[in-house]
Amino acid sequence: CSPLTCDDGTLIESSATGSCLFRSITDGNLYWIGNLCMDDQKAQGNWPRTHLVAARIQEEPFAIIKDSISIIDKRRDDESDQIQLSNFRLLQDRETGEIVLLINRFFERGGWENLGWHDTDLYMYRISLTE
Repeated sequence: CSPLTCDDGTLIESSATGSCLFRSITDGNLYWIGNLCMDDQKAQGNWPRTHLVAARIQEEPFAIIKDSISIIDKRRDDESDQIQLSNFRLLQDRETGEIVLLINRFFERGGWENLGWHDTDLYMYRISLTE
């Protein structure tokens, strides 16, 4: 067993959060959606969850294609550093081929100090997978 790297050998970090690996019904490629540590962040257990990304997977040897990493959503400057862009669900729209991703942006209205973690809306993203 070895760490998952990018196709150019670059090491990447991800917090201990859920992610999804799926094959596109439109192009047959394998994709990964999850949280990556970016902007010089380091993983610390379940944190950070501030960048939700999608990336295409190279199957042999198994790796994330670095040039395909795309940010779906990320923490804004005015938001708590405790924001969680995780705990999402997704499906593929059989008519359009788009990925329909549902997510709560936990802590979008504040952190533990005001119990803002539970005061959140549900967001729906429609993601087109194109090379």
